[in-house]
Amino acid sequence: MAVNTLAVRLDGDGSRGIVTIASDAESFPAQIEELTSARGREHVLMSVVKEGIKGQPGISRMAEPPYPVNADGETIENLKDEDGNPLPPKSPRLQPVAYRATYEVTARQ
Repeated sequence: MAVNTLAVRLDGDGSRGIVTIASDAESFPAQIEELTSARGREHVLMSVVKEGIKGQPGISRMAEPPYPVNADGETIENLKDEDGNPLPPKSPRLQPVAYRATYEVTARQ
């Protein structure tokens, strides 16, 4: 099992950021556990250091708890069709294939 960084965005003066991570664990419960584990948080911190955050990073909070995504990487919650209508439960776009988590990071100066 491994945690993968999907996106790192540093804001403002580079001392704050948002990191989205994913897990390659086989089951959804294992993915959720890994995304919220100490190892997952360490991965978040290493990711912002690699991106060049200014200062000693610390996790401010989990911006989004683990959430399911479909095969296209879309967050499943509140997906709509082209006309803005809710999708039927059996829609392929509503079938989860993985979980992701988003963390907010702030550097201590």
